[in-house]
Amino acid sequence: MSSMTAIRMAVERRAPAATRLERYADLAGATPAERLVLASLGFERARASPSADEASAHLDAALAGGRLIAEQELDVSGTFYLLVLGALATDGLDVAQASLEQALTDAIERASIPAIAFATLFRARVWMRRGDVAAAQEDARTALRLLTAHDINLGAALASGLLVRTAIETGELDAAEQALHDTGLGDEIPSGLAFDELLEARGLLRIAQGRAREGVDDLCEFGRRDEASGAANPLASRWRSSAAPALAALGATDEARRMAADDLDRARQWGAASSIGIALRAVALVDDAARLDRLGEAVDVLEASPGRLAHAQALTDLGAALRRANRRSDARTMLQRGLELAERSGARALAEQARLELRAAGGRAGSVDGDAGGQLTTTERRVAELAVSGRSNPEIAQVLFVTRKTVETHLGHVYRKLDITSRHDLAAVLSGLSGIS
Repeated sequence: MSSMTAIRMAVERRAPAATRLERYADLAGATPAERLVLASLGFERARASPSADEASAHLDAALAGGRLIAEQELDVSGTFYLLVLGALATDGLDVAQASLEQALTDAIERASIPAIAFATLFRARVWMRRGDVAAAQEDARTALRLLTAHDINLGAALASGLLVRTAIETGELDAAEQALHDTGLGDEIPSGLAFDELLEARGLLRIAQGRAREGVDDLCEFGRRDEASGAANPLASRWRSSAAPALAALGATDEARRMAADDLDRARQWGAASSIGIALRAVALVDDAARLDRLGEAVDVLEASPGRLAHAQALTDLGAALRRANRRSDARTMLQRGLELAERSGARALAEQARLELRAAGGRAGSVDGDAGGQLTTTERRVAELAVSGRSNPEIAQVLFVTRKTVETHLGHVYRKLDITSRHDLAAVLSGLSGIS
């Protein structure tokens, strides 16, 4: 049986299954079994929702205020993780992260290696969406190490795909290629949720490597699989915004503009701020005439979204466009902001791009405006706060489920950014800093 035949059969079975679930919509949710049925129904309704707001309402109800986590064996139940994916698609990163932190705590208490691995893996996805590349990379590595050490094949491809994406953002393309090679899959990546996301990651890598045609082909194939699988709401998929600029670079300008415009229409219908901002940026990158206006819109929309890395990308692109329009003062302002966000995100490739543009605009790329606390990543701030609370490095490592070496590295970054030498000075410095989202 071919992979596409298997997908079609899965979709054909899914539609009547979703219809049958509707018969149980009046369940009171009084028992764990009833709540699991209602959770499955909530996901199906979210998947079919016409907007992110409506989908969010279904997803929040399905998570049952945390009861679903406590009641299900999360190392074997896929419903919970589907709900998390749905929350990510609606910009519900706080809900997703809180659910995963609770799931991870439960998994550690049960000493369930599969549950720990999957909760850590999906937390990596949240970090990536937030724009904390270093935290995403660390969690993806931890998850992959657990999965491979215990011969748990399910999820390994998803972890590898995340490692590819984080390495692209840090500018380590050789490492990204190695992560892809280490999957042992070769050129043919099979179908399935985890494998499809690995295919998407390979497409992004090929584009970053200058192999645009291969990258576009991978992204388009990912799009076909994504739509055929019925795994998520088609309005929430953003592969077109990644493929369109690469198509334009290949000279297919008209096709690129149609693709970007289609993605923007879908994003506006869906309504999630990060989706709209990402699509606006893609439209700008394929249309010289509308570039400044569209990038300005993208920056404004993404500032209100949880997608810090996407915001940094839009700021940097806007700054570059302003420089080329000879609006150098405005360009420096945008590029400084883009550089600060990129550095906080750990996106070294984007930060270097912003520095180069800032120098070209006559700015000082060696220093970033803003308070020192604002330069801490989300993970660094969390490690610092745990250290101030009196926890030792091993205790912090246990709370965050990372290695002790990782905690030491994060604290070293905190000390350098705050210009201190020990945790003795940390409490006083942190108390004077503004909060970090």
